[in-house]
Amino acid sequence: MAFNLMIIYPNGSEAHFDMEYYLGTHMPRVENIWRPLGLVHWKVIHFNAPGRQGEDNDDDRGAQGCSSSKCSSSIGNILTFQSEACYQNAMQCAAAKDICSNTARFSDQQPILITGATVALGPLG
Repeated sequence: MAFNLMIIYPNGSEAHFDMEYYLGTHMPRVENIWRPLGLVHWKVIHFNAPGRQGEDNDDDRGAQGCSSSKCSSSIGNILTFQSEACYQNAMQCAAAKDICSNTARFSDQQPILITGATVALGPLG
């Protein structure tokens, strides 16, 4: 079964996150290094993005209904690996330390890491 790494970058009044660097430099590098080790896909989420899907509102609330300044997390990334063994191999590869230490280039917040196996995945549509 697939194994997931969720990385959450906390929000705060002074928090900084460079999305352009993250998407344009960091994640392509992560993909190039970890795809051969079993990375299947990744997804970046802006938790406090304005508006709610399917609603026409112009306030600054995200899907959780919180304002940008009050959400405890602003950016998340879910990386999915083929298996827990693939995840472990990726985290122990020679480039993993460099990937993880690169955080300071795009965020001034210490990320929260959560891991777990996919239990079920339902078809949509």
